Amino acid sequence: MKIKLKEIFSNPSLCLATGFGIGLLPIAPGTYGSILGMVLFLILAHLYLPLSWLILFIFILYFISYFAVQSALKIIKKPDPGEIVIDEVLGMMLVMIVVPQDPKWALLAFILFRTFDIFKPWPINKVDRKLKNALGVILDDFLAAVYSGIIIVGIRLF
Repeated sequence: MKIKLKEIFSNPSLCLATGFGIGLLPIAPGTYGSILGMVLFLILAHLYLPLSWLILFIFILYFISYFAVQSALKIIKKPDPGEIVIDEVLGMMLVMIVVPQDPKWALLAFILFRTFDIFKPWPINKVDRKLKNALGVILDDFLAAVYSGIIIVGIRLF
């Protein structure tokens, strides 16, 4: 089903799931969703909130987003529609937790996250193929963020 911008802003679930309409962009909506996630994280980080609050906020947003994605899937009627980008937003926010405040590290995090999200190595590919529901939509990007975070932490340690 083709979603119109008007529908997005009249439905809170669609609004959140599509990253406030970013998911309607015709080219690379997941990339733009990832950029939104990075920008949101950087804004929150510059509020000088404790890291534990940022982590709590991200996981509360994961919880809320699960229900938003579940609702959006019923409207869009596709298993993992490109219009839903909250998974990329959250995945990028999650990986940014371990990224030093340096543009080079942020760029590396972005490249790693998008690479894992697009190419879906094991077990991300299993999740993507087997879970055709809200959990699957969110979990594959969560795993892409975890993989990216592990690599960033590994590079920083060595």
